[in-house]
Amino acid sequence: MSMLLDVAQMCDRLGVSRSTWDKWRARGETPRLAKLPNGGLRTNEGDLPARLISAHPQKICVSSLSDRRKSRPTANPWVVRWSVDGRLKARSFPSKAMAERFRADLIIAAHAGERFDPNCRR
Repeated sequence: MSMLLDVAQMCDRLGVSRSTWDKWRARGETPRLAKLPNGGLRTNEGDLPARLISAHPQKICVSSLSDRRKSRPTANPWVVRWSVDGRLKARSFPSKAMAERFRADLIIAAHAGERFDPNCRR
C-alpha cells in the first residue's frame, strides 16, 4: 500500500524546491492530486513518476570520522557525518571499526546511485 504524500514530502522525494513543483503543476506535469477539505494536496507515493525521481540526482557528501573520546566521555565516541541534499546527518558508534564500516557503506551506496531518504538516517 502506498503512502499519501503532501507537497513538502513530494518535493523532498523528487529533490526539487516548492517553486519548481508549482511550475510543474501549472504545466500539468505533476501526478494526479487529491485536494483535502482543508485545502491540502496529497498524492500516492506510487504515482510519482520514476522519470521525475531519477531526473534529479541527490547530492551526497560523506565526511571523515570524528573521535569524541577526548572532548566528552560517551558510550558512542565515533561519529560519522554526511549530508543528503544539504541536510546534515550524523550517527555515532561504540567502535571505530563499526563507524568505518557504516561510512564505507554510505560511500558505496552513493556511488551506486541509491536514493537516500532525506528524512531518515539512510
